[in-house]
Amino acid sequence: MRLITIATFNFASQVYLAKSLLETQGIVCRITNEHSGSSEGVGLQVPEDAVEAALGILDGVEPPAEQEDDSRLVSVGTLLC
Repeated sequence: MRLITIATFNFASQVYLAKSLLETQGIVCRITNEHSGSSEGVGLQVPEDAVEAALGILDGVEPPAEQEDDSRLVSVGTLLC
């Protein structure tokens, strides 16, 4: 099963919320870079055949107004090769 990184977050707490949301919709997820101390952020991966559905679900979620700048995705659609 090929996994694709669909989003990168600034904080682990953000990726866990997104992961939980996707899993409630039946989409299997994997978190990357959680403990690496990487400046690239914490990644969220899903199986290749679930990318479109996962992005659709995440696109429908709006961050709270007071946290909008800190809660936005850093990048979406980065392929893992």
